[in-house]
Amino acid sequence: MLKTNQDIVFIKCNKPKINELYEWIKFKSKKLKIKISKINHELIIKNYIDNFTGLINFINIISLIWPNKKINRKKIQQIIECENRFTYSQWINYIIKGNQEKTIKILQYFKIQNYSPVILIRVLQNFILNIINLKRKTKYCIYENYLNKNILTKNNNLEEKSKKINNKKLYNSIKLISLIELKIKRNFKKNVWLELINLSLTLC
Repeated sequence: MLKTNQDIVFIKCNKPKINELYEWIKFKSKKLKIKISKINHELIIKNYIDNFTGLINFINIISLIWPNKKINRKKIQQIIECENRFTYSQWINYIIKGNQEKTIKILQYFKIQNYSPVILIRVLQNFILNIINLKRKTKYCIYENYLNKNILTKNNNLEEKSKKINNKKLYNSIKLISLIELKIKRNFKKNVWLELINLSLTLC
């Protein structure tokens, strides 16, 4: 919470009140062009009232997965449950480390818990786009460097990983993503977990 008075900036470090969290979610949702109903604001605040960093990450995640769409309660609960156990960040970090065993283990957990493959595809797409940006040596990374700030830890070297993933691997990964999305569109209930495992291992 920031308050400005001419050239002076005051930083309020107190724990945000519930009404302040409501206003923040409302403001952030509007800025990121995501639609969250008031009743779902209550669910989000209930889970993140003592974890403002987690709240920021949560809002960023849903803005990446469902841009310009109304976010229903089921989708919100799915993200919260996933973040509270195995996280997308852990999954991506193990891919970066090349740890195939851990990568598969987390994917198996996602499958058992019936998480949406579409969410996983979006996270992987964002990861791949960051890799491509680093390969091109661009200073501006789309999604406001979301992966670098919130999913990747300081101990992981994304730039080093970008050097190890050659263009052929990137091409195969993008091709696999397209095939998975096409399969889901044709039949949403179709099992695509084997393809997701192959895609993750391609990037490991």
